[in-house]
Amino acid sequence: MQQSTAIPNLWQRLKPAADWLIDLVFPLVCFHCGRPDVSACADCRRELAATPPLVISRSFNMLDGVYATGLHEGVLRSAVQAFKYYDATWLADLLARRLSDILARVDLPVDALLPVPLHANKQKERGYNQAELLCERLAAELDMRCEANLLRRTRNTKQQANLSGAAERASNVQGAFEVVDDARGKSFLLVDDVATTGATLSDCARALRNGGATAVYGIVVSSPN
Repeated sequence: MQQSTAIPNLWQRLKPAADWLIDLVFPLVCFHCGRPDVSACADCRRELAATPPLVISRSFNMLDGVYATGLHEGVLRSAVQAFKYYDATWLADLLARRLSDILARVDLPVDALLPVPLHANKQKERGYNQAELLCERLAAELDMRCEANLLRRTRNTKQQANLSGAAERASNVQGAFEVVDDARGKSFLLVDDVATTGATLSDCARALRNGGATAVYGIVVSSPN
């Protein structure tokens, strides 16, 4: 019995020091303005909430339409980056509501929502798939299905944000997705955080169409134009 409780008791004694070290190395700051000791200060929360969703329509290969809730700049850009790279998963509900607001205006005829998948290695490294979190929240808002396992990423591609041009991004994800369930005769809405050149969404759509999908749309939180 003593041995079984030794490790938990030791951890309880060491945890304050571990928390202090984590705070020292990775200090808590506001996702947008950098104000210390808060993940989101009141001013930046208000600014993000007050940034109205805009219907930004993009045209990408293989997709019937792509919509963004705003430009990838300012507080919205900071929110997307914090959500994607810095474990700010608390932003999922707020960002999903922006997506829901857009869909209420454009009324897309889709059968199911589908998150852009991460490779298993990347998801294990990050701890979550931000697109899947968005898709789950959005599906709950719309009372629709989130088909998180219909598409699979077959290659651990390079991070698109680190690549420069449209051709390099397209080459990076070309053939990187495959359908692993029945997509025949269905229409889908792909959900992701940001679309720059549209290469990732386009290759997802290619895989879905090859699998028999009749229509593929996309929706993202932000887009550079």
